[in-house]
Amino acid sequence: MLSESRIHTLAGDFFRFNSEDLLEFFAIVILGVLLILDVLTTSLVLSVGGYETNVLMEGIVSVPVVHLFLKWLFLIFVVMVARFCDRIEQGTGLYIMCVIIGWYSLVIANNTLVFLALLA
Repeated sequence: MLSESRIHTLAGDFFRFNSEDLLEFFAIVILGVLLILDVLTTSLVLSVGGYETNVLMEGIVSVPVVHLFLKWLFLIFVVMVARFCDRIEQGTGLYIMCVIIGWYSLVIANNTLVFLALLA
């Protein structure tokens, strides 16, 4: 039978994480939310008469479920690349995630401004 101190030690080992793990987790969550917001704002712009300027995505954005599926595949790809880069040089994966978070923040801001302009 396990003693109480041994249980606390095992629980401590199970719940132990470092700040880099926490930052990576938050970056993944933030990027996931931004990708959902990108699909949402793009759909809103299209619903009020806007159009997709990216020729490659033109047919895909007209079906929000397919658009969302591709964004989630993109999220998985980004996480895999970020983790691979972290193995080569520690910390580069987080930089990659931050750049993509910044990019999608601008995309969502643009979609929101276009949506508001089309409503006016």
